[in-house]
Amino acid sequence: VEHSTDIKNSLNKFYELQDFRAKFFIVAPSKREVLFHDTIRSSIYNPIRNFVKFVNYDDLIAQYKKQIDLNKQFSEKKANFQYFYSKTEKRYGFMCEIEGSGFDGAYETYLTVEYRADEKTIICDEIKYILEK
Repeated sequence: VEHSTDIKNSLNKFYELQDFRAKFFIVAPSKREVLFHDTIRSSIYNPIRNFVKFVNYDDLIAQYKKQIDLNKQFSEKKANFQYFYSKTEKRYGFMCEIEGSGFDGAYETYLTVEYRADEKTIICDEIKYILEK
């Protein structure tokens, strides 16, 4: 989170951790996005440029609210899911239609999915859903 501190400090830390090939996020007010893009264009950050994304507070809050609503719809069984594998994203994703949602009918998202047949559960981005009891 870079509310007012120098964005370069975080980028330098990410640069030091580049061998881990993790995804990194700078979370900051939207007014700092131009500064982020200007800074990461510096040639020193070429090795990490594709692994660092900017997320503003409003988008983070909106994503959180979507996830809360999705979890509620899922638990109330009002969500219709269609799972698929994306060759582009190289991971599983799902298309979700939510009854009565504010998401204009459907949206798609990508996540890490693990199906555990022996436990009859699905692990979606570390959230465990029990299919049967």
